[in-house]
Amino acid sequence: QIIEKIDFKVDYKNKTLAVAITQCESTNQVLMVAYMDSNAFKKTLTTGFMHYYSRSRDKIWLKGETSGNIQKVSEIFVDCDGDAILFKVDQLKEDEKGDEYTFESPSTNQIKSIRLKSGGVACHTKKRSCFFKKITEKGEIEEK
Repeated sequence: QIIEKIDFKVDYKNKTLAVAITQCESTNQVLMVAYMDSNAFKKTLTTGFMHYYSRSRDKIWLKGETSGNIQKVSEIFVDCDGDAILFKVDQLKEDEKGDEYTFESPSTNQIKSIRLKSGGVACHTKKRSCFFKKITEKGEIEEK
């Protein structure tokens, strides 16, 4: 089983976590980096939607549950050490003309139905990617 091949070894307050790198399947743009525990990984595998572990809230969260910017998994890769996971996703946004998806909310354990189409954002700042700050040759940070 795949879950046994992942080394959840980033120790955080007695939680064992793995690094989760999320990349756009069509452009290869890195959208975000977060953490997962084994339960978030299992939820991602069983639902096909990205679930992460929030260190600040100490719980699993479904990406886009509140914002409507959901990540649908298309491919999964594990690094050579087995302690980081790369997810290629279709970044989706809520849209009444989109395709209908149904999933269980981790926060309420209730089934939700939502219409989604491509083109959502990954970052809480409403940017497509969390990596929009570039370090220049002078060592300054500029927003792209």
